[in-house]
Amino acid sequence: MEIFFHVGYLLSLVSYSVRDIFLLRLIMVASQGCLLVAVLLPEGPTPINAYWFALFVLVNLVRIYMLYVERRPVEMSADEKSVYESNFSHWKPREFKRLIRLARWRELGPDEKIISQGSKMEHLMLVVSGQVIVKRKGQVLGRLDKGQFVGEMSYLTSQEASADAITEGDVKVLEWSQMGLRHFLHKRPHLQPEIQAAIGKDLIRKLQAPFMEKEVSSSGATIH
Repeated sequence: MEIFFHVGYLLSLVSYSVRDIFLLRLIMVASQGCLLVAVLLPEGPTPINAYWFALFVLVNLVRIYMLYVERRPVEMSADEKSVYESNFSHWKPREFKRLIRLARWRELGPDEKIISQGSKMEHLMLVVSGQVIVKRKGQVLGRLDKGQFVGEMSYLTSQEASADAITEGDVKVLEWSQMGLRHFLHKRPHLQPEIQAAIGKDLIRKLQAPFMEKEVSSSGATIH
């Protein structure tokens, strides 16, 4: 019986030097398992100890399963992989998949107006393929390509759209409800800077684009 106690406590001691949480959980299961065997032997301590050791084993097994699920490779479709690499490569793949599940994929035909100047924006969009033309009073201000956000300024400032956004040819977009996205980020505050960084990267790209005019910018697409 004593050998199980010694091995169990020795494994507990070893666990203090382990940094990998998954390996730590495995060692703790082995440790608590040895102690459980020790208390279940006829000459072992009172049964109450067995209940506690069994509980520790169960808790660690549950955590091991959760860690295993979190560490499994994340599968992405071709479009998801494209979006991830162009806009969210600094995100953890599993967090990115949660963000994608929140969005709606939309396939749009030519000349569809997805934003009207002066309208209240309720969505944030990302161009997955195709081009979106940005116009103000009939004048073309610029074009948004794959990987660029549409409606990001409205999302950031809650202002109305200052330009129209119209599809040029067939366009595929990802569309998030602003309210749903804010709720998602409220529950995951550590991702708030990440989404702002993705939008900020796109804003810089737009400001550096050759077609940018002196003044621009919109809730539908930032154009300066």
